[in-house]
Amino acid sequence: MDSFLVNTGRKQFFIVSSFIILASLYTIGIYIYYSTLHGYYLNYIKSEIVLEVFYLAVVLYSLISVYKGRKWGMYFLIGFFSYKIYYALGSISWFYSIKNNLLGRITYNYSLNFDIVIYCIAILYFCFSKSFKEFIKYQKTKFTRVQSRNN
Repeated sequence: MDSFLVNTGRKQFFIVSSFIILASLYTIGIYIYYSTLHGYYLNYIKSEIVLEVFYLAVVLYSLISVYKGRKWGMYFLIGFFSYKIYYALGSISWFYSIKNNLLGRITYNYSLNFDIVIYCIAILYFCFSKSFKEFIKYQKTKFTRVQSRNN
């Protein structure tokens, strides 16, 4: 039974991780799209692109640490995703300030909804999934054994 939970947790971890990475890349793409428009909030958008790339790097590092069985990475990601949900909800006011671009408004709104849903699913998965917890225990013992063999 434990191996079933571990395998299920591994598959779910890769699915959730891939959606998190896709959400980050999609958000970066949306900001790049808006930076090519007619100069709407160009300085703001450039700083957001740099910030989102930094966030992506931090999330990738944290996902790697979670894969290695480190719980601090999981706690960091839960806090970070909570912040990103709060940030996405706050960005809705910026969405309404985009003028004369219906396609851009629809795309940006889709990005906000996509981010909120993905980050909520990730938080629920990291907090309440029994298979994920078993997978983390397995990974922690696996990497501990490998490190003790190398020393």
